[in-house]
Amino acid sequence: MANESTARPYVPIVNFASLSLQNVKREDADEASVQELADQILEAFSTVGFVYLKNTGIQTTEVTNIMQTSRRFFELPREVKRRYAEKDGAGAGYREIGAQTFEADKPEDLRESFDLHLDTPDSVYPEAEVPELMPLTRQFTDRCKELALRVLYLIAVGLKLEDRCFFDKNHFEMESKSFTGIRLLYYPEIKNPSDVKDKQTRCGEHSDWGSITLLFQDDVGGLEIKNVEGKFVEATPVEGTVLVNIADLLQRWTSDRLISAPHRVKMSTTGGSSSRQSVAFFVFPDNSTVVQSLDSAHKYPPIITADYAAEKIASTFY
Repeated sequence: MANESTARPYVPIVNFASLSLQNVKREDADEASVQELADQILEAFSTVGFVYLKNTGIQTTEVTNIMQTSRRFFELPREVKRRYAEKDGAGAGYREIGAQTFEADKPEDLRESFDLHLDTPDSVYPEAEVPELMPLTRQFTDRCKELALRVLYLIAVGLKLEDRCFFDKNHFEMESKSFTGIRLLYYPEIKNPSDVKDKQTRCGEHSDWGSITLLFQDDVGGLEIKNVEGKFVEATPVEGTVLVNIADLLQRWTSDRLISAPHRVKMSTTGGSSSRQSVAFFVFPDNSTVVQSLDSAHKYPPIITADYAAEKIASTFY
């Protein structure tokens, strides 16, 4: 694993211990500590759009277990994985290389994924081949959901919203239907650099669509974030942390005060790369939530979450 000292300072590292899932109930947290943490996170989201959180309470062993288990699925023969392919726009299931491309003028992204939402039926899971995946994924999703709500609460505190539970009420509570879900990602090893097409990447430049994203990565690296000068900066993996970023709808909600920064996963400079894994938890407002400016700027027109997500899906999935 990468050492914390090797991480580039561009992405701040914030100690989340005062609201750790391990031993702190949100309502019991010290007010001064909560305000300090909220200010640190808001500063990161207002300048970079990303932050590394350490001491969240989600253990390294939990992340290792889900990555090892999902890897067993991704290493299955192609014809087996295709049995669990996403069907009829359901948004859940396996997606092979080329199923989603963020940059239409470039070759397909070199990655595979398995998407699972909060209401994904049992039949989507590869029970016969990897029976542990369903219980592990559902348990990890619950942990991510709890952490996400704490981050959203801190954002409300940092923004000095009168209702600190504003985001809680628009995520997970109003209704069960949501685009929120977990994505298991696998970037296969590139053994022969000549197999890589011109301008091909592991994941093309994009911003996330929802409110926030929690990302758990292995130590291989490759993720880059576009800074305010338009240059890409490497987000070096930091052991024991969760990388959290702002997504489009929260940028709209805050009239661009919080930054939904474009990012990508690059190939190595030699064109070849070892395999890479990550787990992303994409957090969306409930489908019926109308996202509109929290201030008087009204920089963006109001939009229904489900409509915004549908537009983005139509433009990237093939």
